[in-house]
Amino acid sequence: MKLSRRKLYVHVGPMKTGTTAIQSVFGEHDGSLLVYPKKFLYAGAHHKLVFNFFGDRRVGHSGVTDVSEHFEEIRALTKDNSRDVLISSEALVPMAWQPHRVDPGALIRAIIPYIGTPAPEVEILVACREHFSWAASAYNHTLKGNAKRDPDEFLCAYSSALCFVPIIRSLEKSGFTVTALNYHPSQSWVERFLTHVGFPVQILPRTQTMNVSMSPAGMIMKLAANRALPGEETSRKIRRKLRNTPEFGAPSQFIFGTEAAKMAEYFFSEDRRILYEKFAIELPRPDLNAPSMFFVTAQDLAAIETLARNIGVDGHAILDVARQFVRN
Repeated sequence: MKLSRRKLYVHVGPMKTGTTAIQSVFGEHDGSLLVYPKKFLYAGAHHKLVFNFFGDRRVGHSGVTDVSEHFEEIRALTKDNSRDVLISSEALVPMAWQPHRVDPGALIRAIIPYIGTPAPEVEILVACREHFSWAASAYNHTLKGNAKRDPDEFLCAYSSALCFVPIIRSLEKSGFTVTALNYHPSQSWVERFLTHVGFPVQILPRTQTMNVSMSPAGMIMKLAANRALPGEETSRKIRRKLRNTPEFGAPSQFIFGTEAAKMAEYFFSEDRRILYEKFAIELPRPDLNAPSMFFVTAQDLAAIETLARNIGVDGHAILDVARQFVRN
């Protein structure tokens, strides 16, 4: 018999910290250990709950107009049991390039009455990732749209926003407990998250890598296409092709120039220090003099040309931009 109070875990990400892999596990879980509402999931996450609660009807998340339907699902799933509950959505932590504003505390207080009595203990979960690898993944993500900045321009524009302490402090204003978790080592991140929310080690489900980033050559092709061939349909076509071409996928790499990295380190070093002193989170320390991997070789250019030709877009225009990033 469970003696402790039920817990409501609210996993807010942020984006590009292994959230999709975690959401995929819970999307497949049978609910026997933890309640993860599934009726209105979007890409495995509870984005629809967030957007409908805050009245945000963005493209891709439509389909539910009454947020009470979400709450009633939670009530039904938690009735007559004491299992903990997990809500997971990166939309609860707005980033600078996704400037919608939400109040996680308001959503949590709205959910609590549907879980029953006694009221659950609430724990907001935030994953903290080494800043430069996080920035590289975030930059990679912006290229999936029509972003035209190169990595150094992106880093200079957003380094002050790519810090975890302001996110944690903002979430603490909700009045609920906030727990910072170390994303590293990333190979065991999902398993550590699962054990934190109560999964016994001996029955951890199999996990797989999700949302693998584009390789530097893939990013450069997408950046070149964004600059040379504007248009949403072309962007989607290239993104789909890159996603299905294994040689254009790779884990995040150091893609920033030395000067931009040193500028960003002004913000990142302070964030790293506070994470260690206040939350016992020790993030890996990067080598700021490491060479940037944001380049293509002559062989990469040939692959880009072939891929562009297969897509049916103007490969010459893409190659003209991509050649700016050639390194022997």
